[in-house]
Amino acid sequence: MGNSRRDFVRAAAAASMAVPAALAAEAVPRRTLGKTGLQVSIMGLGGARTGTMDDAKAAAAVIRHCYEMGVNYFDTAAAGAYGLSQSRYGAALKDVRGKIVFSTKTRHRDATQSQLDLDQSLANLKTDYIDLYQVHNVINESDIEFIFGKRGVMEMIEKARKAGKIRFAGFTGHTEP
Repeated sequence: MGNSRRDFVRAAAAASMAVPAALAAEAVPRRTLGKTGLQVSIMGLGGARTGTMDDAKAAAAVIRHCYEMGVNYFDTAAAGAYGLSQSRYGAALKDVRGKIVFSTKTRHRDATQSQLDLDQSLANLKTDYIDLYQVHNVINESDIEFIFGKRGVMEMIEKARKAGKIRFAGFTGHTEP
């Protein structure tokens, strides 16, 4: 097998046809996520696609199959199709919560709206805590000033971390750093 992720995916797909699910759970290598200490599979499942699937049972089957193949990193968000994916993740993975990493995000910059997102995420994911909570699509300096300013999302994140509802915080971006 080569060293690329593409080679790994091909090999894992081939192996999934011949290896029982109980053995396959060890198939996806894990790495430490930044400085968190969390061990996450090198491939994760993004929630957008499972949130846009018409059939909830088929979405749950995809989610569970990914878990059974060794994926333990599940990314989602509170908005749009991601919001539906949260409910689907929560239902499909509730019995293995201690073995997985939930990552979710908020697009809001203020403490009040982001708190609503966090509450929704906790309820939908059927969990008491989020492993990685991210401020989504941080774009520029004014974004950063608002996020860290009075009544910004970081106020809410710090309170939630102290309350045990968020383990680690981060951000995502789609533009130049």
